[in-house]
Amino acid sequence: MNRTPRLALLALAVTLTTAPVAVSLTGALVVAAPKLRAPQDPQKQPGQGGRKNPPPGARGFEQFAGRDAADKLIKGAATRRFSPAPGISGGTPRTPTPLEVQIREAEKQRDAGNFDAAVVAYKKAIELRGQPVSDDGALQYALGKVYSRMERYEEAAAEFRHALSLRASGETALYATYELGNAELDLGKYAEAVAAYEQTIKMLNGEWKTSHPNLSEQYLPYPHYSKGLAHLGLKQKKQAVADFEKAIALKPDFAEAYFNLGLTLWQSGRADEARATQVKLKALKPELAERLAALFTN
Repeated sequence: MNRTPRLALLALAVTLTTAPVAVSLTGALVVAAPKLRAPQDPQKQPGQGGRKNPPPGARGFEQFAGRDAADKLIKGAATRRFSPAPGISGGTPRTPTPLEVQIREAEKQRDAGNFDAAVVAYKKAIELRGQPVSDDGALQYALGKVYSRMERYEEAAAEFRHALSLRASGETALYATYELGNAELDLGKYAEAVAAYEQTIKMLNGEWKTSHPNLSEQYLPYPHYSKGLAHLGLKQKKQAVADFEKAIALKPDFAEAYFNLGLTLWQSGRADEARATQVKLKALKPELAERLAALFTN
């Protein structure tokens, strides 16, 4: 497959917190509910030497805003840290199990940006865990996220699929499905990416709408936005317009969706609508609106 080199597109500082993974006394991984935190300085990401990672999903979309904003759904969530097991802090002290120690080592290496060492450590943790009676795939998911940071998307996609095959549920299932779509998009497998994003949307409109209505509402714009980029990869501009419009309907201040909507309308010959979209974008993010206006003249 021919791959367009990754391009440095739009740097957007949007993150989601890590959802901690607790290791219980029985060794089972327990996924806690995600918690939001304030965006971090994109120039101060740990382990990146002061340089922000290029935005994911950039291949073939050099004119379009990157997918960083869409990553707000999951960014960092797979870098889940497990909380100290009962007895480690508070209560009766106990010695961490070898599995707990190994997971901590994997997280330490990952957070320091030592991704090769993190891969080795996560694989050792998976080996130590063995094959439990039931599993939610959290370790495979965390390993997949490290592969994504390394831009090893084939391996990342394989780990996300593995996580889902291990009866992943709750947050792990949601995150793995969305991140699978991201990996497929980076690989240029646009139809597969669309399918993963549609499944993410289905989950958010289903069980998540019932169990976590606020988070469902907050997350929903982003898989719609990412699906728009995948439709652009398939040269399906009409569907992309609908995706970006849906993302904006769910999040009226979604500047990147306005940008991509305006450019897609322009490239579809809908100049008046494109200019109207650019005017709306100017009220949200003037610098991005100027960039869009410059593309109209090309």
